[in-house]
Amino acid sequence: MKLRIVSRARLREPSLRERFTYYQKLLRSRMPIELQHARKSGIRALLPKRHKVIALDEAGHELSSVEMAQRIAQFQKEAWLGVTFIIGEADGLSAEERSCADEFWSLSRLTLPHQMCIVLLAEQLYRSSAILRGEPYHRA
Repeated sequence: MKLRIVSRARLREPSLRERFTYYQKLLRSRMPIELQHARKSGIRALLPKRHKVIALDEAGHELSSVEMAQRIAQFQKEAWLGVTFIIGEADGLSAEERSCADEFWSLSRLTLPHQMCIVLLAEQLYRSSAILRGEPYHRA
């Protein structure tokens, strides 16, 4: 299964870019992940066919790490080719962008900087893969 993050934010901070690349390398053989920057009118154009689309939104469903892993496993069983996560601007996603989403998730009730959100999502996706493989990375 492939993973894609489509975001209005760019990873400008070198330390955050480095951390995202770290998780990207860890996920390479499990669930390859790519990050794409969307211009003002471009989120819909960057959504691949046969991908589950998850919008990250402050009002979305909050999941534990184990629940996220279970959802990813469910998507695999449902034969989705991948999962695309969309992250909007500071004011959130437009109505058109929201209409593209199959589900809405929240990473936290806290307000997070968009760049940090990208890295946090990558880490949680790696954690999900470790949980699904029964690896000790996640300690409950």
